[in-house]
Amino acid sequence: MQGSSSSSRHVLAILLIILQFTSSIAKTFSHKPYHTKRNTEYIRSSCTTTTYPRLCYRSLSIYASKINTSPRLIAHTALLVTFRASKSTSRLMRKIARTHRLKPRVAAAMADCIEVIDDSIDELQKSIGRAMNGYAKMMVRKRIVKIAHLTSNALALINNYASSQILD
Repeated sequence: MQGSSSSSRHVLAILLIILQFTSSIAKTFSHKPYHTKRNTEYIRSSCTTTTYPRLCYRSLSIYASKINTSPRLIAHTALLVTFRASKSTSRLMRKIARTHRLKPRVAAAMADCIEVIDDSIDELQKSIGRAMNGYAKMMVRKRIVKIAHLTSNALALINNYASSQILD
Protein backbone atom coordinates (compact mmCIF):
# COMPACT_ATOMS: atom_id res chain seq x y z
CA MET A 1 0.00 0.00 0.00
CA GLN A 2 2.84 2.32 0.82
CA GLY A 3 4.18 2.08 -2.77
CA SER A 4 0.85 2.89 -4.39
CA SER A 5 0.29 5.79 -2.00
CA SER A 6 3.71 7.19 -2.90
CA SER A 7 3.12 6.85 -6.64
CA SER A 8 -0.35 8.42 -6.26
CA ARG A 9 1.24 11.42 -4.58
CA HIS A 10 3.77 11.71 -7.41
CA VAL A 11 1.02 11.59 -10.03
CA LEU A 12 -1.00 14.13 -8.07
CA ALA A 13 2.05 16.39 -7.74
CA ILE A 14 2.72 16.15 -11.48
CA LEU A 15 -0.92 16.93 -12.27
CA LEU A 16 -0.82 19.96 -9.96
CA ILE A 17 2.35 21.20 -11.64
CA ILE A 18 0.79 20.76 -15.09
CA LEU A 19 -2.38 22.55 -13.95
CA GLN A 20 -0.40 25.40 -12.46
CA PHE A 21 1.74 25.67 -15.58
CA THR A 22 -1.22 25.72 -17.97
CA SER A 23 -3.10 28.26 -15.85
CA SER A 24 -0.05 30.54 -15.77
CA ILE A 25 0.25 30.24 -19.56
CA ALA A 26 -3.44 31.09 -19.93
CA LYS A 27 -2.98 34.20 -17.75
CA THR A 28 0.09 35.23 -19.71
CA PHE A 29 -1.63 35.02 -23.09
CA SER A 30 -5.13 36.12 -22.15
CA HIS A 31 -4.56 39.84 -22.75
CA LYS A 32 -1.11 39.74 -24.29
CA PRO A 33 -1.90 40.04 -28.04
CA TYR A 34 -3.63 43.41 -27.58
CA HIS A 35 -1.02 44.71 -25.17
CA THR A 36 1.89 43.39 -27.21
CA LYS A 37 0.50 44.96 -30.39
CA ARG A 38 -0.13 48.26 -28.59
CA ASN A 39 3.35 48.17 -27.04
CA THR A 40 5.12 47.38 -30.30
CA GLU A 41 3.13 50.07 -32.11
CA TYR A 42 4.21 52.53 -29.40
CA ILE A 43 7.84 51.54 -29.97
CA ARG A 44 7.45 51.79 -33.76
CA SER A 45 5.90 55.24 -33.43
CA SER A 46 8.59 56.41 -31.01
CA CYS A 47 11.34 55.12 -33.28
CA THR A 48 10.09 57.14 -36.27
CA THR A 49 11.61 60.23 -34.62
CA THR A 50 15.10 58.68 -34.63
CA THR A 51 17.78 58.79 -37.29
CA TYR A 52 17.73 55.01 -37.66
CA PRO A 53 14.10 53.98 -37.10
CA ARG A 54 14.48 50.37 -38.30
CA LEU A 55 17.45 49.72 -36.02
CA CYS A 56 15.62 51.45 -33.18
CA TYR A 57 12.54 49.28 -33.63
CA ARG A 58 14.50 46.04 -34.05
CA SER A 59 16.59 46.68 -30.95
CA LEU A 60 13.70 47.76 -28.70
CA SER A 61 10.69 45.73 -29.86
CA ILE A 62 11.97 42.61 -28.08
CA TYR A 63 11.45 44.55 -24.83
CA ALA A 64 7.87 45.60 -25.70
CA SER A 65 6.32 43.94 -22.67
CA LYS A 66 8.82 45.67 -20.37
CA ILE A 67 8.54 49.09 -22.04
CA ASN A 68 4.75 49.00 -22.30
CA THR A 69 3.92 52.55 -23.48
CA SER A 70 6.19 54.40 -21.08
CA PRO A 71 8.44 57.18 -22.43
CA ARG A 72 10.70 56.76 -19.39
CA LEU A 73 11.06 53.01 -19.92
CA ILE A 74 11.72 53.27 -23.65
CA ALA A 75 14.47 55.83 -23.00
CA HIS A 76 15.93 53.70 -20.21
CA THR A 77 15.80 50.55 -22.35
CA ALA A 78 17.45 52.37 -25.26
CA LEU A 79 20.29 53.35 -22.93
CA LEU A 80 20.64 49.76 -21.73
CA VAL A 81 20.66 48.38 -25.28
CA THR A 82 23.29 50.94 -26.29
CA PHE A 83 25.33 50.15 -23.19
CA ARG A 84 25.31 46.42 -23.93
CA ALA A 85 26.17 46.92 -27.61
CA SER A 86 29.03 49.26 -26.67
CA LYS A 87 30.46 46.76 -24.19
CA SER A 88 30.21 43.99 -26.77
CA THR A 89 31.93 46.12 -29.41
CA SER A 90 34.69 47.08 -27.00
CA ARG A 91 35.32 43.40 -26.15
CA LEU A 92 35.41 42.48 -29.85
CA MET A 93 37.83 45.29 -30.69
CA ARG A 94 40.13 44.30 -27.82
CA LYS A 95 40.09 40.71 -29.07
CA ILE A 96 40.89 41.81 -32.63
CA ALA A 97 43.71 44.05 -31.37
CA ARG A 98 45.15 41.13 -29.36
CA THR A 99 44.81 38.36 -31.90
CA HIS A 100 45.64 40.09 -35.19
CA ARG A 101 49.03 41.43 -36.05
CA LEU A 102 48.13 45.05 -36.69
CA LYS A 103 50.48 47.61 -38.16
CA PRO A 104 51.53 50.18 -35.54
CA ARG A 105 49.41 52.93 -37.07
CA VAL A 106 46.33 50.69 -37.21
CA ALA A 107 46.97 49.45 -33.67
CA ALA A 108 47.17 53.05 -32.42
CA ALA A 109 43.91 53.94 -34.18
CA MET A 110 42.29 50.82 -32.71
CA ALA A 111 43.50 51.75 -29.22
CA ASP A 112 42.09 55.27 -29.61
CA CYS A 113 38.78 53.85 -30.78
CA ILE A 114 38.62 51.43 -27.84
CA GLU A 115 39.35 54.30 -25.45
CA VAL A 116 36.53 56.41 -26.90
CA ILE A 117 34.10 53.48 -26.71
CA ASP A 118 35.14 52.79 -23.11
CA ASP A 119 34.56 56.47 -22.24
CA SER A 120 31.12 56.20 -23.83
CA ILE A 121 30.41 53.08 -21.78
CA ASP A 122 31.33 54.96 -18.60
CA GLU A 123 29.02 57.82 -19.54
CA LEU A 124 26.17 55.48 -20.46
CA GLN A 125 26.61 53.72 -17.11
CA LYS A 126 26.28 57.06 -15.32
CA SER A 127 23.23 58.04 -17.40
CA ILE A 128 21.16 54.94 -16.67
CA GLY A 129 18.55 55.86 -14.04
CA ARG A 130 19.72 59.39 -13.32
CA ALA A 131 16.96 62.00 -12.78
CA MET A 132 17.18 65.78 -13.33
CA ASN A 133 14.90 68.73 -12.70
CA GLY A 134 13.08 70.32 -15.62
CA TYR A 135 15.38 73.29 -16.33
CA ALA A 136 18.62 71.33 -16.02
CA LYS A 137 17.16 68.59 -18.18
CA MET A 138 16.15 71.09 -20.88
CA MET A 139 19.57 72.76 -20.95
CA VAL A 140 21.47 69.47 -21.01
CA ARG A 141 19.16 68.04 -23.65
CA LYS A 142 19.68 71.08 -25.88
CA ARG A 143 23.46 70.71 -25.69
CA ILE A 144 23.41 66.92 -26.07
CA VAL A 145 21.21 67.16 -29.17
CA LYS A 146 23.70 69.59 -30.71
CA ILE A 147 26.61 67.26 -29.91
CA ALA A 148 24.66 64.29 -31.34
CA HIS A 149 24.02 66.20 -34.57
CA LEU A 150 27.66 67.25 -34.84
CA THR A 151 28.77 63.68 -34.15
CA SER A 152 26.36 62.35 -36.76
CA ASN A 153 27.71 64.81 -39.34
CA ALA A 154 31.32 63.94 -38.50
CA LEU A 155 30.66 60.20 -38.69
CA ALA A 156 28.91 60.58 -42.04
CA LEU A 157 31.91 62.48 -43.42
CA ILE A 158 34.32 59.91 -41.96
CA ASN A 159 32.29 57.10 -43.54
CA ASN A 160 32.37 58.88 -46.91
CA TYR A 161 36.13 59.29 -46.59
CA ALA A 162 36.63 55.66 -45.55
CA SER A 163 34.51 54.46 -48.48
CA SER A 164 36.56 56.50 -50.94
CA GLN A 165 39.80 55.09 -49.48
CA ILE A 166 38.60 51.52 -49.95
CA LEU A 167 37.84 52.18 -53.59
CA ASP A 168 41.27 53.73 -54.23
